[in-house]
Amino acid sequence: MPIPRQEFPAEVQREALRRCNGWCEGPGCGARLTIGKYIFDHRIPDYMNGPPTRENCQVLCWVCNLEKTRQDQSEIAETKRREDKHFGIRRPLRGRGFPKAKPQRRATTPVERRR
Repeated sequence: MPIPRQEFPAEVQREALRRCNGWCEGPGCGARLTIGKYIFDHRIPDYMNGPPTRENCQVLCWVCNLEKTRQDQSEIAETKRREDKHFGIRRPLRGRGFPKAKPQRRATTPVERRR
């Protein structure tokens, strides 16, 4: 059963907004943040026990958040694989699947008539 995500308290969000001063905190971004176009992100992902504290909170624009989420997902997947291996959980092997079938006759294929 997954652990519910720990959101940042309102006080932490206010402090993070004051700290960023309206600019994205993504590495090398510096985009101007507009109302509703930013997100409060965990520097250390919540799944990896990142606490909902001011130090772990960063304010990101949508573009930076998408990129960081993509990176976090690969790291989380790697962590899950390592945990599974540690506990002896095996994943099923994937086969090559069924062989490709021969093409079937279609309604648009002309039919030869016998005379």
